[in-house]
Amino acid sequence: MGVGALLAVAVAAGLYAASTYSYLLFHGLAELFSVVVACGIFALAWNSRRVLDNNYLMLVGVAYLFVGGLDLVHTLAYKGMGVFPAGGTNLATQLWIATRYVEGLSLLIAAVLLKRKLNPHVLLGVYAAGTALLLGAIFYWDVFPQCYVEGAGLTPFKKVSEYVICGILLASAAILLRHRDRFERHVLWLVVGSVVVTVASELAFTLYRSPYGLANLLGHYLKLISFYLMYRAVIHTGLVQPQELLFRDLKQSADALRRAREELEQRVAERTAELASANEQLNVERQQLYSVLHMLPGNVTLHAADRRIRFRNHKFLESFGEPGDLPCYRALRCLDRPCEPCPVMEVLQTRSPAEWEWTGTHGRTYHSWAYPFLDVDGSRLVLQLGIDVTERKLLEKEVLEISEMERQRIGRDLHDTVGQNLTGAAFLCEALEGKLTARRAEEAAQAAKIKGLLNRTVAEARSIARGLCPVAGHENGLATAIEELASNVRSVYGTACSAECDPGVVVRDTVVASHLYRIAQEAVNNAIKHGKARNIGIHLTAGPGGLRRRPRRAGRTRRGPGHGPADHEVPGRDDCGGAGHPFPAGRRDRRGLPPPKPHAAAVGDDTDD
Repeated sequence: MGVGALLAVAVAAGLYAASTYSYLLFHGLAELFSVVVACGIFALAWNSRRVLDNNYLMLVGVAYLFVGGLDLVHTLAYKGMGVFPAGGTNLATQLWIATRYVEGLSLLIAAVLLKRKLNPHVLLGVYAAGTALLLGAIFYWDVFPQCYVEGAGLTPFKKVSEYVICGILLASAAILLRHRDRFERHVLWLVVGSVVVTVASELAFTLYRSPYGLANLLGHYLKLISFYLMYRAVIHTGLVQPQELLFRDLKQSADALRRAREELEQRVAERTAELASANEQLNVERQQLYSVLHMLPGNVTLHAADRRIRFRNHKFLESFGEPGDLPCYRALRCLDRPCEPCPVMEVLQTRSPAEWEWTGTHGRTYHSWAYPFLDVDGSRLVLQLGIDVTERKLLEKEVLEISEMERQRIGRDLHDTVGQNLTGAAFLCEALEGKLTARRAEEAAQAAKIKGLLNRTVAEARSIARGLCPVAGHENGLATAIEELASNVRSVYGTACSAECDPGVVVRDTVVASHLYRIAQEAVNNAIKHGKARNIGIHLTAGPGGLRRRPRRAGRTRRGPGHGPADHEVPGRDDCGGAGHPFPAGRRDRRGLPPPKPHAAAVGDDTDD
């Protein structure tokens, strides 16, 4: 058996011995112990009120000051003490019931207001006023109900009050158990144990008939145990382990903060590992992307709003070299000012893709696509893809030249060989017709029909020859062909069409002249079919950059800034040897018509408008 248990047995035996010697001595010792414990609880709570974060302890501490005071008055009023001789047993019993009501209600209110901050000075004033009213009701006004009748024993009020007090105490214990997280485990069970023992004590006090009887003795033993448990819960814990009572919330906050910090550190470590893994994966994917971009056979660049090239692949560096911080118009075209219009800037402003062809300073032709691009930092860029189409352009030009030469050969064959043979056959048929007519033969009419068919065939052959080779083999052949084109438009379509050719225009290359004619022919046909033109004008002039043709049409016209007559120059180089500024490919001209690109490219015109 432990020292504490032996001490408890010794105290119990001593008190029992005192009760056999003098019950008043036993009663006085028991009540004084409870008074001392109650005052100790108040002293601990009151002196730690500035740092106390346990509202339950604060309210119970203030309440127990007045509980102890009432118990002291109850002790002095007990029968046989002689302090209040006129009161008898009823006075002591009234004070007992009043004290237990104060204790029970205080424990219940403290449990209910567990999470509410209380003002200790206000509590002290309230309890002082309440205690004064109770004492006045008992001693001065004599309005407190009678609790004991000499010769009859306890009154119904006293017994019912004991049961009500038991219910109040059990309710307070139940509320404490619902908020068990607000207390340390051993403190909670000590307080709940004290309340339960107090209930047992109150039940014992419903059974006695004499203030010196066994039930009264048992009730006081239980009260001693109850206050001892409260002493262990509050005073002993508050002095030995204050962090578990006085600073429990602070300790819990510190523990919660420590756990939160550890959890945060763990999450940060996990997130850091995830980010490192994601960053590593991103770097791998970025390197793979860069490898793909650098392996592409075309140029890949990223252009910023300041016209600087933020990214360029190996193919671009092979073609143009390292641009550094130079703007694109300087790095690519050796210009001192930006291109006007600049398709890259148009994509940046409109956020719409664009496509065009342009020729660099080294004479290479590129087909480019541009798309709006959003960088990882949110800045707007333009992704430009370009492929070298110089060989394709040369091949197209060669095919067109061969095709045009073959056209001219076929035209010459039709004109010089087939046409001459047909003409000779027509002359022979005419001579035959004359002979048959002289003989009055019936076959003369058939010969005349054959001669007519041959003449019409000759005319059709010459027309086909002119279509295949519209430009005659002399210097003014282009002008003559354009004037004939205008005449044909007027006669075939009924559309007003005029042709103005500068006398100074001289095109000695038949192939170039043929392409220029095809350009004009296709533009006029498009104006009639697609533009629904009512008046067409074809102007052939020599501009400062080379030869220029201007097909004009009147009718439904859309004009605006920069909308004038369409021009095609041959070949018109810029200052660095490039072929003019780039224009979006596929863009229709100002008449709503697609430009004749193959023929224009064949004569060195890389513009689309």
